[in-house]
Amino acid sequence: MCPKLFKFSLKLLNNIVRYVTIFLDFCSVEKILSPKKEDKMNNKTKKILCSALASILTLSSHAVFSANVGDVVGKVLSTDIVTYIDGIQVPSFNINGRTAIVVENLNAMGLSFGVNYDDSNRMLTIAGSDIYQTGGRGYFHFENSVSSLPVGTPVMDVLYTDIKTVFNTAVLESFNIGGFTCIYSDDLAKQCGTYVWDEAARTVNVYRDGVYVPSISKVNSYHVLDADDSVITKSQTFDRWGKAATSHLIPNSDGSFTAVEVSEHINIENYDSSFNHLSSFAIKKELPLFGGLYVGKDYNYIAFGQENLLEDNSREVIKIAIYDKSFVKISEVSINNCKTAVPFDASGGEMFEDERYLVLHTSRSQYADENGSRPQTQLTVIIDKTSWKPVNILSKFQYNHTSHALREFVRIDDGRLITANFSDAAPLRGAFLQELDFSGKVLYTQSIFNVGGPAGANCTGAMIGGFEVSPEGYLVSMNTIDHALATGYSNVNIEGIDRENRDIYLLWTDKNTWEQRHTCLARYTGVGSSGSVPYLVKLPDSKFMVLWQRFNDYSEDSNTLCYAIADSEGNQLGKTYSVSGRLSSSCKPVVSNGKVVWYVNSENGREFYSIDADVSAIMADSENLKNDSMDTDTSQENPKNEQTKPEKDKITEVDGI
Repeated sequence: MCPKLFKFSLKLLNNIVRYVTIFLDFCSVEKILSPKKEDKMNNKTKKILCSALASILTLSSHAVFSANVGDVVGKVLSTDIVTYIDGIQVPSFNINGRTAIVVENLNAMGLSFGVNYDDSNRMLTIAGSDIYQTGGRGYFHFENSVSSLPVGTPVMDVLYTDIKTVFNTAVLESFNIGGFTCIYSDDLAKQCGTYVWDEAARTVNVYRDGVYVPSISKVNSYHVLDADDSVITKSQTFDRWGKAATSHLIPNSDGSFTAVEVSEHINIENYDSSFNHLSSFAIKKELPLFGGLYVGKDYNYIAFGQENLLEDNSREVIKIAIYDKSFVKISEVSINNCKTAVPFDASGGEMFEDERYLVLHTSRSQYADENGSRPQTQLTVIIDKTSWKPVNILSKFQYNHTSHALREFVRIDDGRLITANFSDAAPLRGAFLQELDFSGKVLYTQSIFNVGGPAGANCTGAMIGGFEVSPEGYLVSMNTIDHALATGYSNVNIEGIDRENRDIYLLWTDKNTWEQRHTCLARYTGVGSSGSVPYLVKLPDSKFMVLWQRFNDYSEDSNTLCYAIADSEGNQLGKTYSVSGRLSSSCKPVVSNGKVVWYVNSENGREFYSIDADVSAIMADSENLKNDSMDTDTSQENPKNEQTKPEKDKITEVDGI
């Protein structure tokens, strides 16, 4: 029905009601003046009124409710109200003065309501379970420009739909906006749990009964020494290589924290357990380049470096300074004659120690080759702490030669030296693990995620973000595109895809059999979002947390932080959760007093975040979900595990590219 006819019908109905009211008033006056005519008048009046009202109802019903599918019946208005469902922020709209949400978002954004569409019956059902049924339709959101409009601005049409939306057996009032089905948030809450409106905060919260809701807290601290903005952005989601982290948070045994920020100097600030600033000081860099900070058992280690473009074998290229826990320098390890022109070049290395060895696994640009180019490769330095001297070969081609070396992690596990690596060429294109002995020889190499494209093409569509060890195996977090959609890879772009929507994976490898499991924690391909390079944090009791920022296609910034919990074999516990918050592009979250903690340097100052990682509650929620689960994708942000049993990879020595 057209808008003009709709308005005319309402006007006609209002006029008829007004005339009937006048007529009734007249009858009341007539009753007072002529009481003897009461019965006769009332009988005639009743007949007339009944006939008139029946006609009115028939006409008005036909006029108002005979709209055709797709007819405009209203407007969606911009709103400053933010809506959360089980702690996950969802797009919300003002329709008829009430807050409305899109039904399809109840699956696609990780909420797992079990939405199913039956086209034959024109019915959209909400099961309230964790069984995902609607497929990869995506979710509805406004473009970023809409959020800046004044409250109440018309932004799109509300269309009539004949689709019935049913929660269990209750039929909910629904509309069509942008091809998606919209319902009122309070109607949803009446069927599944609790509705909370906060006038001061301008927020709507819908909580399902019995569902675990994550929480996050933020504290601002404005005392910051020379810190760069470290709020993670969407463009960093697609970085082709890593870099050394310049923001670090150290939890102390007494519950306090030490923040280490690298700029012109090494700036160190101490905070109490409530993040109140206690003291600040700075130490000078030993060499101009910063290669990483490692907090060891007894000492803190910082790797410094300097360029060696004249290719002088006697020049100190790397210095590992050794400090006590108060950052008073104790000693140092000097490294030269390692065929390195620029240390720490185009990657993000790590250090790790056990009782005997300290290992630096990083990257470099080598001495120039016969063509005058400087190949970029990995550099691994194994230091015996009894002599504080390197014990492995520091040549142009180490046994674990990798080119290009785009990201490196290292651990020592039960006497085994294990590295996690990401490369665009050799020995493998993608993510792989290696086991080394302490002379640097490779004992085993295992691919854990293959990337398409030619060797040496810097654009891989993927990046690893963390590496940890469990009693059973090795875990690596990463983001990646759907490589089945890509048709070509180069140094600057990927062909065949409109946008680099990156999914979030946790890769687990059995440390004895090298059997693998790939768990997709968030699938964003096709739903207009992308996940940042994910952090991996080791929790108590061999549990792990993966954290990332979720960006939509229209915004460089995001206030949606996602995380998931996994067990020691890489199995996800519970669902993928979203909260309002921001990660740092540099500061890896740490564990302290049962919380996962990190900080972000922003225009507001230094913001400390913490998540109360109540693993027991999440596991209880997981047990509830198992009662309703199926061998199918449970949501767009929690698809099923993908398991593989790879064969061993042969190692081929390849020149640096």
